[in-house]
Amino acid sequence: MDTTEIVNQLKQKREELFKTIKSLDETIALFLKDNSDVTVNSVALPSDKSKSESASNTASKVGTSLKTVILNVFKAENRFLHIREINPLVAEKAPEFKDQIDKIRSTISNLKTQNVLIPYKVGSSNLNTFWGSKNWLNEKGEPKAEHSYNEEYVSGYSSEVIDL
Repeated sequence: MDTTEIVNQLKQKREELFKTIKSLDETIALFLKDNSDVTVNSVALPSDKSKSESASNTASKVGTSLKTVILNVFKAENRFLHIREINPLVAEKAPEFKDQIDKIRSTISNLKTQNVLIPYKVGSSNLNTFWGSKNWLNEKGEPKAEHSYNEEYVSGYSSEVIDL
C-alpha cells in the first residue's frame, strides 16, 4: 500500500469515529434535555467543506432518525414498553417508520449495546420482554411503580409439555 491509500483509509476511519461520537452526543443530549445543570461535551467536526455539508445534512435528519424517535417515545411514556407498544408509538410520531418492526428491533438492540436501554423479562418467556431505562428499576431489579410495564402486553403463553 502506498502512503496515499493509508492516509485515505485513516481519514475514512476518522470520519466514521466522528459520526459515532456525534450519534452518542445526540443520544446523551436527548436523555439530559430536561437536566439543564448537566452539560454534554461534544467533539467538533472538521471544517472541511464536504464534511460540513455532510454534518449539516446529518443535523437536518436528526429529528427524523429512528433512534431519536424511539428515545422520544421512551421519554414521553416514561415506563417500560413492549415491542408491540413501541411500534405504533413510533409510527404515530414518525409515519415514515410505520410497520418497520425489524428496524425498530435493530435500533433497540443497538441502544441496548450502548447501555441506553435495558430489557426486563416478566417470567421466563422472551415474549414478555419489556424495554426501558436501568434508572427505572428498584433495588430488587424490578420496575418502580411509576415506570412499570402495561400488564395487558404480558403474554399468557405457558410452556406446557405436550406428549406426542
